[in-house]
Amino acid sequence: MPFIREECPICGGKLALAVVECQDCHTRFEGSTAALAAPPPEAAQARGGAGAHFGALARLTPEQLAFVETFIRARGIIKTVEAMLGISYPTVRNRLDEVIAAMGLSPSDEAASGEARREQREIAADLAEGRISPADAHALLRKLKGATE
Repeated sequence: MPFIREECPICGGKLALAVVECQDCHTRFEGSTAALAAPPPEAAQARGGAGAHFGALARLTPEQLAFVETFIRARGIIKTVEAMLGISYPTVRNRLDEVIAAMGLSPSDEAASGEARREQREIAADLAEGRISPADAHALLRKLKGATE
């Protein structure tokens, strides 16, 4: 992947990407970097991801992308990532959390624990059997979600 400087080699000021050109059709985009930035996750999701070649990965710094590459090479096995990078388990988890946040994901996107899933099933069963109202089920699920975050 090509490297783009973040600082001016002459004065050290912050550089801003001002022109992007398609190598196939030679369409050029000029102006604010905000117009060229990756769309928010909900916009890419609404389009079904079409046209967003890198999606949320485009938001990552080069260091975060290198970490993701290592994580993928390690097939997500944290002990292997520790060995490959020579860092501790907590450091691997912290870097992974930083990548997750940079990609616009949140802890609520994580799978529920076994206990939380069991409680969700019980609430659904109570609702199906008519032991609780839909409003009560909704309140219990919201309470459960708040307790697992």
